[in-house]
Amino acid sequence: MTWAATLGLTLCTACAPSPCAPLAAGAARVGTSSPSPNRLLVIGDTQRTLWAEKWFLCRESAEASRCRHREELLAQGAPWLLHLGDAVAWGASERDWQDFDQWFEPLARAGVRLRGVRGNHDVLGATSQARRLWDARFGDSGTRSWWSWTWQGLLVLGLDSELAEGSRDELEQRRWFAEQLDSPRRHPPAGVLVVSHRPPYTNSPLVEGSRPLREHYVAEFCRASSALLWLSGHAHGYERFEMGAAQGCPSGVGPLTFVVSAGGGGPRPDHLRSAQETGWVDVITEPAPRPWNFLVLEREGPALHLQSLGFDEPSAPLRLIDESRLALRGTGGVDAAR
Repeated sequence: MTWAATLGLTLCTACAPSPCAPLAAGAARVGTSSPSPNRLLVIGDTQRTLWAEKWFLCRESAEASRCRHREELLAQGAPWLLHLGDAVAWGASERDWQDFDQWFEPLARAGVRLRGVRGNHDVLGATSQARRLWDARFGDSGTRSWWSWTWQGLLVLGLDSELAEGSRDELEQRRWFAEQLDSPRRHPPAGVLVVSHRPPYTNSPLVEGSRPLREHYVAEFCRASSALLWLSGHAHGYERFEMGAAQGCPSGVGPLTFVVSAGGGGPRPDHLRSAQETGWVDVITEPAPRPWNFLVLEREGPALHLQSLGFDEPSAPLRLIDESRLALRGTGGVDAAR
């Protein structure tokens, strides 16, 4: 391990997280509904705040919000949790992954299964060590770090946005992505849902929208007849963009929805850039910092019901942040997730 990686690991583990305590009796769970096997939970950026981020960058620490998230996810009664990346703060840290295991363990005991895409924090540190620790939790795609999955008749494509643009693996991922988007022409799904850690679009002041994703993947996605929804994390907040031809996403089915849900515990920005600065209109008008949040997706006949639920403080009521129903594109049947 290099001296830089050693220093980073030391800073990362200098302040060990405290275990989550049970949610206080009587804590409000506004919006919670009865369990449903048709439900998919989505969360991003559950990593704890690095020691250096707290002390040198003055970023908030949100251990209590991570614990609250776990209780709320348990209350939803869904069989799957999709993680949008940055599960941990330092990918090569055994200690960080043990913390993630402890966070997820009650969900696993409740029968919740886990899928996810890699984030920038998940690959920090010694590359082989970070990959080994990631694969132990999420690695069911063989040697590849990208994957496809069928959920409720939708084709879900998980991208590795941490691959270096133009690298052998990234070029292979591009070819695979184009092939996957072409396959619905032969076997139309109910829709195509793309998942990446880095967002193609964001107005966050902390991170930029990913140019490589926009150039090499979004363009293909916009042309796909079954394109429905793109989910991403990284930006530590909640944003929703409806992108049509005027925004560079020409689609025969109208504007496509791009959601950033990165409110699992990472430090949130206290302001957002304007559409005049970025060129991208966020349809959410709440001021920053946006609530800590997670998503609930549920297929309801010919539509996909999308809800963003969250809380402004760990002790505040759970509330509805955003909601939409997306008309499904094809005739894909409701299959058991596999």
